[in-house]
Amino acid sequence: MKQLIKNQNIKFDTHQAGDGQETNLKGLHLEKILHKPKNTKIKFHFFEKIPIEKQNNNIDKKLFKKIQSEVSKALNRNPQKTNELGELILKTLYRYKTQGIDEIDALEAVKNIADYFDLNEDFIRKTIKYGKDNKIIEVTTTHPSNDTSQKRHNIKQTKNDISISSRRSK
Repeated sequence: MKQLIKNQNIKFDTHQAGDGQETNLKGLHLEKILHKPKNTKIKFHFFEKIPIEKQNNNIDKKLFKKIQSEVSKALNRNPQKTNELGELILKTLYRYKTQGIDEIDALEAVKNIADYFDLNEDFIRKTIKYGKDNKIIEVTTTHPSNDTSQKRHNIKQTKNDISISSRRSK
């Protein structure tokens, strides 16, 4: 699945933030956020692999089809792994939205997510933000790639979404 984050960012959400609905598999979305053209986002139903919305009408049709094909190939390559990732994302979001998540569970989820995207599971930095009642509201970790690209990736978890962003090492 590492192709999904190559020079791009992704975000997983259920579009159910605060609406009181239970988190479910069919509600899971993947949002591709392209670095070029700037501020271009394409949302996909995670399990249907079809775009549902694009937020930037300036996106070239050829690029749009390329991204659609890339997402479809990555998610169809290993359906069992895709389902496992989807379940992990939903389980993690559910924990944030309901009883809360503890540091051990949040960091275990980060390691598992990193593995799906061929990132080093051992993060080199972590930031944990706490809200009321000392509950975790956000965890961000930075991971080096497992390849020679010298890229680092941030994995950020909140009750509303889980995102992976790429950046060059300094």
